[in-house]
Amino acid sequence: MARLLYNNEGGRLGADPGASGTTITFAIAPNFATLSGSDYIPLVLDAGLATMEIVYLTAYTAAAATGTITRAAEDPSHWPAVSHSSGSWVCAPTVLDLVVPVCRVYRNSAYTPAVTAYTLLPFDTVSFDTAGAFNTSTHLYTTPSAGYYRVLNQWTCSNTTDGSLYLSVIYKNGVEVQETRFAPGAGSVALGFASTDLISCATGDTLGGYYYSPGSAAFTVGSLYTYMTIDKVANG
Repeated sequence: MARLLYNNEGGRLGADPGASGTTITFAIAPNFATLSGSDYIPLVLDAGLATMEIVYLTAYTAAAATGTITRAAEDPSHWPAVSHSSGSWVCAPTVLDLVVPVCRVYRNSAYTPAVTAYTLLPFDTVSFDTAGAFNTSTHLYTTPSAGYYRVLNQWTCSNTTDGSLYLSVIYKNGVEVQETRFAPGAGSVALGFASTDLISCATGDTLGGYYYSPGSAAFTVGSLYTYMTIDKVANG
């Protein structure tokens, strides 16, 4: 089954696709993510009216006012394609969002931190990423759709200093949006520093995990110790 991208939208047609047309025009661009591969979105045109028709949006680019549709009817004598002048559209009510954007990444390679500077955590390994949104070159996650994202950022210092300040920080679009501070009561031990928050994002925003270290003690790396998780919890 193809991925179904659902956000319970509805609106007006900007133009009639025509009984045999394959291009749909929206009066206002819907908040759909870009469709790729076998993705599709079922739409009901003129729901509840004599001109009601189900079509499948099979090609769409985020923020566009037009897209490509496939008519659902295989036999027009049973479900004839019709015209929809000044018609309305809604997402088909039975559609479920089967692909929720969730991601987990971690630092696998050895890493010595920058000292006393807010620094982007260079996560280099992806555990899973349902939307393919994390870039291991930029170390940033680009949100595939608007909504609320829960972010957890953790890093582990292999050898802490007693009483020194350690920070775990979350950034959106290059700006700090959350910060958690730690001052260990005991030194010369390995400690993890984690921060988490719920971040409101638009399509195309970037999220990154940052750290602040008072010393140059190496990170304890690996999936258990230095990682970030991102999961979309609601549409926005």
